[in-house]
Amino acid sequence: MPALALATAPPKVTLRSSPAVPYDGAIAAARTCYSPRVIERSEITDKQRDSIGPLTFDGGHHTVFQHAHFEFGLENISRQLVWSVLHSYPFYNSEQSSQRYVKLNEPRAFVPPITGEALDVYEHAVLNAWDAYAKLSALLKDDAWAILKELRYVRDTNSPARLKTVVDAAKSRGVEVSTHPAAKLEDIVPSIDAAHAAGAKAVNVLAAALLHSNRQVIFERTAALRMPAIYQFPESAEQGGFASYGPRIEQMIYPQLAMLVARLFRGDRPQDIPVQQPTTFELVINLTTARSVGLTIPEGLLVRADKVID
Repeated sequence: MPALALATAPPKVTLRSSPAVPYDGAIAAARTCYSPRVIERSEITDKQRDSIGPLTFDGGHHTVFQHAHFEFGLENISRQLVWSVLHSYPFYNSEQSSQRYVKLNEPRAFVPPITGEALDVYEHAVLNAWDAYAKLSALLKDDAWAILKELRYVRDTNSPARLKTVVDAAKSRGVEVSTHPAAKLEDIVPSIDAAHAAGAKAVNVLAAALLHSNRQVIFERTAALRMPAIYQFPESAEQGGFASYGPRIEQMIYPQLAMLVARLFRGDRPQDIPVQQPTTFELVINLTTARSVGLTIPEGLLVRADKVID
């Protein structure tokens, strides 16, 4: 049995902010739907509260009641409650204390209203889990720190080897390449615009986390400039990009990352885990996007594609 003692306290709920007259706001919103102007909450009468409110709700017009927002501070509740219960409700949002601020030598948990043997079993399970988490953290600390120290210097814009591969392949085919890096979201559109201004006729979007997570921005800007863009993951072409060639991120990349993490948790040292390259690459062409930018795809290329979206 771990020597630590379990700290607990009753749940605490604090109302941090709320509208002054939330029900009047709902009635005003309902009236605005049938008015040529915006109805203010101050205009709502007792008669309207008694009539319009119930009629609106019974009629199924529930969105007017969603305009009222309440902010609560919740303390001494379990993360299980947050993720399994509160997050299942629509229009709910939360911020919570980061796990990195949890002190491993101060186990804290919500204790339900139980007594006797049930309480002993519960506290024993929580303390054992806390102790196991602390031991696991200690095992991973040195390796995790070593990895993080290297990752802090990795940027999507400082991979000369990756860029050189693209440039060399283009030169061998008589294609001129210009590079336009984007280090943050605000750089993406200006980088595309700079490529267009430099005379680029197409864009090769490299496999960077920033670019993949903001691919919709790239879809929209390249479409506006009528510039076809090719991506590294097939999902991008399926979601609106012109074309893509590479491994599927959800079927090959994510599972591989999960296996790497699992091996680390089992105690394998990072230097003992081999780097595994994807073995399946897909060419996906989106003809709808191609037509929107005025591009005609040769039949020979369509035949070679793994998937054509039309």
